[in-house]
Amino acid sequence: MQCVWYITEDGESLVRQGKLGLALKRLHAIMTIFEAWTDDQFDFHSFSLRKGMIRSYIEMVRWEDSLWSHPFYSRAALSAIKIYLMLNDRPHLAHDSLSNGTDVDFESMNTADRKKAIKKAKREAQKQEQAAADALAKAKDERKPGEEKKVDDDPLGQKLAQTTEPLEKAMVWLKPLLEFSPKLIEVHTTGFEVYFRRRK
Repeated sequence: MQCVWYITEDGESLVRQGKLGLALKRLHAIMTIFEAWTDDQFDFHSFSLRKGMIRSYIEMVRWEDSLWSHPFYSRAALSAIKIYLMLNDRPHLAHDSLSNGTDVDFESMNTADRKKAIKKAKREAQKQEQAAADALAKAKDERKPGEEKKVDDDPLGQKLAQTTEPLEKAMVWLKPLLEFSPKLIEVHTTGFEVYFRRRK
């Protein structure tokens, strides 16, 4: 089921907790839902014309025209852009989630110590990923033949948080906002922040 309000609240909560990778994972799930709704409309065009439900067809077209201006998409997009701006300004935040609750303060460290701490945190994260992969392989062996399960290669969203181009990722979220939600002042202030950092 697609419960957009719950995923939005969960993503915003994770941002407040500082779990940026997992928050990005939730927010990207919202974008995936909206993209699926956009793609599903094409099936409905032929179905409506075949079955003669013109009134439902017109309602769907009107809804589709305003889909990307939906308040939950706007909230999710603004939160995602905020995260990408934070990752652009302070790239070490992408590695804060790697500290595994040891409360490492990367900002107070000098450059050499920060690099050492990040390397150590990455090694620990790789050990955890290996343990998770072993557990997944064991669970896969125990499964019945023919039973396929979707595998998530980035369950904590670390790859999303460790992007090398956070401003480009922010632009992916910003373009629909500027086009479909031009009346929201937050969209324009956030757009300014992104374009200012891109020197545009």
